[in-house]
Amino acid sequence: MTEMIWNETMSVGVGGLDEDHKELVALLNEMDEAVACGQSRDAINAIIDRLMEAVKTHFAREEDLMAKAGFPGAAEHTREHDETLKAILQWQAHFRSSSSPMMSPEILSRFQSWLDNHIQGADLVYGPYLNAKGIR
Repeated sequence: MTEMIWNETMSVGVGGLDEDHKELVALLNEMDEAVACGQSRDAINAIIDRLMEAVKTHFAREEDLMAKAGFPGAAEHTREHDETLKAILQWQAHFRSSSSPMMSPEILSRFQSWLDNHIQGADLVYGPYLNAKGIR
């Protein structure tokens, strides 16, 4: 997987959410590095746990801000979060129940692509709306 690099074109204009996105990018890069270096299942499981917590925290923060601002696309955005969280939980369960010693690079690449597309698509839509409501 190619290292994912957060840059200003990914900024949604809301400091806390941008920081969350940076953390998610860093965790995916850490996971990729762990897989590439052949780290243990325990080490990879620990990164997955941290990634799951970061995703849950970020989704909750984002949904709370959208609700407070009355963002008209909040329900659809939340549905996308729910579907994504379900997919990540399945990915986590599959890895934990698998006899394979390694995480699939294809799964990491797919999640990286989703994150990049989500930030630069759905997330950039709410940024100006939240900013107009004074949320930065």
